[in-house]
Amino acid sequence: MNNKRLKIIVLILSIIVISLIVFSIASYNRSLEIKRENIEKIGLKIVVNKKEYPVKLVNNDTVLSIQKKLPITNYFTKYEDSLYYCKLDNGVNIDGEIVSKVKPKGIYYHTGWNSIVIAYKEYTFKKQKLVYLGSIDNNIPNKNSIQEITVDTNEKD
Repeated sequence: MNNKRLKIIVLILSIIVISLIVFSIASYNRSLEIKRENIEKIGLKIVVNKKEYPVKLVNNDTVLSIQKKLPITNYFTKYEDSLYYCKLDNGVNIDGEIVSKVKPKGIYYHTGWNSIVIAYKEYTFKKQKLVYLGSIDNNIPNKNSIQEITVDTNEKD
């Protein structure tokens, strides 16, 4: 009789644990949907010499992590006459398409440098990996070795 009672208790506990796991997964997926909606709502823009360049973003957690750090106004350093980069204070969540080749008008997160990268020419990194964040409608100006650039939200009403 005790053995039968024990089996029933184990069965009930198993059902409860499985139900909690399913509920947790469903809640996590719902929270991701909410985050994904925020990417579109908050948006992103790059400001150089008071001119705004809207960025079309992809949906990934790296974009969300960077949006939480905005606005960022910093001097971006030119690299290999192909891109500008700016180191972030803290790391971000790594999630999204990983690439080693940057394309003009692309914006990326460099995982090794912990930096935002804005490309104005094509460039291939040999060993480093970057997360693709999105693209800019127009290329940013290629002027000085260092430019003050602001990365900020572009919230839509």
